[in-house]
Amino acid sequence: MALVVGVGDYPNLDADANLLESANNDLRNLTKFLIDDQEFDEVIVLSNADATKENIEYFLTSYIKHVANSYSGHTQFLFAYTGHGFPSQNHGESSQLALYGISGFDDYERSLGLGTLAQWLRDLASVNFSSVALINACYGGDIFGISYGGANPDAPGKPGGWALTAGARDELVWSLGTKGTGSIFYDLLIDGIRSGKADPLYGQKIVDKYGQIVRREALVRLGQLNGFLTAEIEGLGNNPKTQQPYSFPNIGVLQNQGGAQGGFFFLTPRVLAQSTPNPDGTRDANAIGEGGAVSSIYRRPDLKVFNDPDDYPIQGTRLTNIEAKVDWSEAKRSGLEFAYLRATDFNGKFDTSFNVNWLAASAAGIARGAYHTFDPCMPVASQLELLKKVVPQSADALPIAIDVTFHSNPLYAHAGFACAIVTPEELEDTVLELSKSIADYYRKLPVIIGDRWAFENILDDRFRTFPIWLHEIQDGRPSVNLPGSNPWTFWQVGDQKSSSLGMSERTVFFGNAAQFESYSFGTRNEALWAAGVIDK
Repeated sequence: MALVVGVGDYPNLDADANLLESANNDLRNLTKFLIDDQEFDEVIVLSNADATKENIEYFLTSYIKHVANSYSGHTQFLFAYTGHGFPSQNHGESSQLALYGISGFDDYERSLGLGTLAQWLRDLASVNFSSVALINACYGGDIFGISYGGANPDAPGKPGGWALTAGARDELVWSLGTKGTGSIFYDLLIDGIRSGKADPLYGQKIVDKYGQIVRREALVRLGQLNGFLTAEIEGLGNNPKTQQPYSFPNIGVLQNQGGAQGGFFFLTPRVLAQSTPNPDGTRDANAIGEGGAVSSIYRRPDLKVFNDPDDYPIQGTRLTNIEAKVDWSEAKRSGLEFAYLRATDFNGKFDTSFNVNWLAASAAGIARGAYHTFDPCMPVASQLELLKKVVPQSADALPIAIDVTFHSNPLYAHAGFACAIVTPEELEDTVLELSKSIADYYRKLPVIIGDRWAFENILDDRFRTFPIWLHEIQDGRPSVNLPGSNPWTFWQVGDQKSSSLGMSERTVFFGNAAQFESYSFGTRNEALWAAGVIDK
């Protein structure tokens, strides 16, 4: 349920304050957003003349409380206000929201104190599973009053009452003044949720064989939304009217006692884009699968699935720094399940600390594997010989990984590496030859690490036998733009530095513990098998 209060017409105020067009636009935009995008079951709108203190009190203290109780507290409630706000002239009183018909900013008969509103909302928080108050008004941050610690706005499965305001208790809030726009606060809030930009990692994305997102199912958590709004507003620079930065949002707990265990959340809309046409003009159907493999739709390996990284139970890393000294016991305690260690580098170099880390990781109970840096300047036979010197044959080791990321993109062909300037076809044939050679010697199918360019240009359907590892970060976020019809086995979801690991890359495995064990045997492409496709 939602109660939306908007006042944009103030007929009894002077000419500078009697029309707040951005508030009227907020009211229309927010109502449409809650009904069409968020699919609220009930949205109550109090606009202008209907926005009286008596009406607001009735809905907050009687009607909504009654409905929430009838559902035994299994409800989410949102209160939103947009309009003027002003500081009280009476000592000790909270700032006020200006309601319709107010004659001046000392007219307390036609205004609503934020202290009073806060108490009504705190009482409601106790009968709803989660609630949030969105306040776009000057001095709106005064709603917080007493707040409680120990709160978590990013836990959507837990109860909690919150407020998110456009500014602090002593700040003015703004619109950009462009025709047809609302306030900065609500315009950015709606855009961040609709686009998914406010919380880009939480939820599921499905990517077609062209590397395009065709479906998005996700949540936007309140804490992430606050961070998104802050960053976007900071990017606006200084307000040309004040020559000062625009006001930043404030977030806080709004419930009678205790910390909020969790926070309110919004939905990003489901995206079902029409698939790119095939050469013959036909289009593939968009499968809406609910089950199947974790990295693809069942029997549709061309539709790759990317869930929130934290949803994947098998978490690990790739150690990228040379001569790393790692506390593997501490790494194990942190929850690390697997680690891939750098074994080789360009020009026949290898990591002299590899053997120490190889043995220590195993002793700590971490599944470990080695990765080889593919070098187009070195013959395949020489690369295999280098690997054999560094990485032992071991039945309990994870399959070898081959990193083709660096040389997959021609932009990385450096001066002095003339042999690196080769055609994609030559690269493809060489990587395939090396992959088969490693599989023959180590008796396990290697996993191939690549970015989008690699999977689009040098890894064709002949590589579907091999597991793949999507390795690409874009604007600080893990890429999901994986083309082709081979589901991912590993996915790089971030870079990290810690006292125990140094330079490393956070990576997740696509499946569960049983699938990880099967992957470690190296006999098949486990992700493709889980998708219901059995390739010989």
